[in-house]
Amino acid sequence: MTKFLFVKEGSAVWISHLDMMRMFQRAFNRAGIPIAMTGGYNPHAFVSIALPLSVGMQSQCEILECKLADDSITPAEAAERLNHAGFPEGIRILEGYESDRKLRELKRLHVRLSLEYDAGIPAGAPERIVSLLTGESVVVEKRSKKGGMVETEIRPLILELHVADQTQNLLVLEATICVGEPNLNPELLLRAIERYLPEDVPDFSQIRRLEVMDEQGNLFR
Repeated sequence: MTKFLFVKEGSAVWISHLDMMRMFQRAFNRAGIPIAMTGGYNPHAFVSIALPLSVGMQSQCEILECKLADDSITPAEAAERLNHAGFPEGIRILEGYESDRKLRELKRLHVRLSLEYDAGIPAGAPERIVSLLTGESVVVEKRSKKGGMVETEIRPLILELHVADQTQNLLVLEATICVGEPNLNPELLLRAIERYLPEDVPDFSQIRRLEVMDEQGNLFR
């Protein structure tokens, strides 16, 4: 299978997952790169994006998987042609390559949470936040597959968390979390702060995916 590592940032964070799929399919058409089609009565392009990204979230490690219908086009050439075909601002392919690894092998995600405080970081907030998210239990509300809200224990899905940087107004946390099954949306880390530490809720927050890994913590490509 052919895979593409790409960045999604800037104004592109507001593009939904379904619109991203349509965008890539149009980009393949503009670049003159034929994609293999699935079989059956309702064939569609053999293209998928690992771990759909929530609207508003940045990433430098998104992975698109597809099956090229023309073997004469190399992944590197396809990546160059796609970039030149024109993406919305904030979308850029970093690398194209061949890989037999299955997307279901993605089990860990390294993320950065940037918390901004207009009046400065509250005294003791970094210690309280780290203590909360690395403590014995963190229960938050999340939407179930049936649409209702359920209480969910997320602490076992937080594998590591630490303060990566800190200024007067900015607190940067980095965490390694579980994805796939079970899956932890990093937005729930912010929801935990809102629930347990209302005095430490930032005025603005941003989440960025940094890297994807397998269950052993090895880089996934």
